[in-house]
Amino acid sequence: MLSPSAAQTFGYASAAEMLRMPVLSLWKYPEQRSEFFERMKTQSGAVKDWEAEFVTSDGTAFWVSISAHLLTAGQGGYAGSEGIIRDISGRKKMEEALKNALNKLNMLSSITRHDILNQIAGLRMFLELSREDLKGTKHEAFIEKEDRAAEAIQRQIEFTKFYQDIGVNAPKWQDPAAVIHEAAAQLNLPGIDLSVTIIGVEIFADPLIVKVFFNLMENSLRHGERVTTMEFSSCKSEAGLVITYRDNGIGISEEDKQYLFRKGFGRNTGLGLFLSREILAITGITITENGKPGKGVRFDMTVPPGGFRFVKPVG
Repeated sequence: MLSPSAAQTFGYASAAEMLRMPVLSLWKYPEQRSEFFERMKTQSGAVKDWEAEFVTSDGTAFWVSISAHLLTAGQGGYAGSEGIIRDISGRKKMEEALKNALNKLNMLSSITRHDILNQIAGLRMFLELSREDLKGTKHEAFIEKEDRAAEAIQRQIEFTKFYQDIGVNAPKWQDPAAVIHEAAAQLNLPGIDLSVTIIGVEIFADPLIVKVFFNLMENSLRHGERVTTMEFSSCKSEAGLVITYRDNGIGISEEDKQYLFRKGFGRNTGLGLFLSREILAITGITITENGKPGKGVRFDMTVPPGGFRFVKPVG
């Protein structure tokens, strides 16, 4: 069975004309249908908003979103599937246009950043020459302060390259445990006991969420002073899925907590936690710090309902 609107969507004269067609003939890449069914099996027999390319009667490809569930026979065997297919071609075109615009802006940003860094490098070279000429005079201290200011500007400009791709790539379903281990692999963690106990769940997030996990762990190394353990865990609550990060460092003072996510706050660039919050917010994930001063940090990231799904572990 299929609704009359299917004929218009797929370019056929009537729904009856489609009833005896092989379903695989509608998929642009038929092999993806097996992946689609495997996903349903690992998600309790249902999927929501699965994106794929289908083809019309004349072979024209277009994007669809599928929400479907498996049907079972009396003994629990497979009896078919039913669901809704929506044409999302318009949305995909807008997403692609936005992505292209962002890529152009990022290219401009990259070129501008390169030019600024070249100018700063030249400035610091002349400051160093000036320091040599003015050594032992009252002006030496001024040169030192000027160079520190130039160095701070250099660090902030360099930092922007790590976050220039925010929002460029569409959010996607990700295994947080795998992403955390990917972030940890970019850090040097000697003597650190890293524990990740997030199993069987995926979250819908911007691909740059890896930078969020990286920033949390790097901050522990930078500011925790005595950190020997880092722990990521998760639990379900009324608000959604809460992913928690803890360490056993010195924690964050009550005074600093109120400024923690403000742009410019911090001893390094002052952008890490601010941008981490912005990355998470793209898909409605919130972040708060709930640790006790002197007993380590505790960052709680709350993924809203619909932004996470439980899956069966592979293997």
